[in-house]
Amino acid sequence: MQASIRADIVKDIYDRNQEILQDKEDRIAVLENELNRRSQSEIDINALSEELAITFVELKKIAFASTYEKDFETSEVDTIPSFLVKWEKSLSDRNRQKKEAQLCALMRVRLGLDTVRIVPFN
Repeated sequence: MQASIRADIVKDIYDRNQEILQDKEDRIAVLENELNRRSQSEIDINALSEELAITFVELKKIAFASTYEKDFETSEVDTIPSFLVKWEKSLSDRNRQKKEAQLCALMRVRLGLDTVRIVPFN
């Protein structure tokens, strides 16, 4: 009878350890997926800025960040790739808007994104 109780205890310990191990493996998989997703979303700002300097000669400064947007009505959080841009001061508002629309379209195609936000530096 003691042998049976010992066997049950060992089996319970083994089962719990298996559950703990599986939980850790699941968490590692989630973290690996997040790491892969983040590394895929990174861009080479140096190469990109060289390309943009040729395409948009009026562009003076650019920054890139993934911004997190929270909608308080739906409680949804969205990640939006955002480019902060600074244009030549002599560029008219109309031309600036046109250039920003072109830049937005180019970045969506170039980076394979469905949404890109262009924000002017203040």
